[in-house]
Amino acid sequence: MRRKEVLVGALASDNEEVRSAAAKSLEQLDIWESISRIEGVLISGDKMDKLRALCSLDKLRGPRVLGLLQKTAKDPVEDVRSTTMRILGIVGDNRVVPILIEALKDKSVMVQREALDSCLKFRDVRCLNPVIELLKSPDDGVLERAIEVVGSLGDKSTEAVIMGYATGEKVGPKLRAIRALGFME
Repeated sequence: MRRKEVLVGALASDNEEVRSAAAKSLEQLDIWESISRIEGVLISGDKMDKLRALCSLDKLRGPRVLGLLQKTAKDPVEDVRSTTMRILGIVGDNRVVPILIEALKDKSVMVQREALDSCLKFRDVRCLNPVIELLKSPDDGVLERAIEVVGSLGDKSTEAVIMGYATGEKVGPKLRAIRALGFME
């Protein structure tokens, strides 16, 4: 029996949870069946088509999806790169951390912000040194997110830097630094 037949059969279940799970799985299966088309759009589509295609990937997992996201992380369009960073956080696979770390060096603060938000979800020590570099960012959004990521990692070696922001004048960085101090060893 094919996977799709099992799922369609499950739609007739008396149990609401089973029906709901079957419907979600059928939706994902439909996306998998069109993955080659999605890949083509991500390679050669226009900005809006690429963004729509990217958003369909947040429901899928696996090496093929990670490969596509790795490619779109280097797309020339800023919105595509930043959306890719958001999707990487949703995917939640630790294998994406190197892609996020590379994106922290992107010239776009929008990409950096999304990459930092995703790094926050992983709490992976590999992010520490690249994120520390962003504590020098002139962009308040990048700076505040970098403080949050550093704090979430709880590394005592960053205490002096975080203390500097906790005693500073700017409210956004100060608030995040004060919260971060509670996470440190």
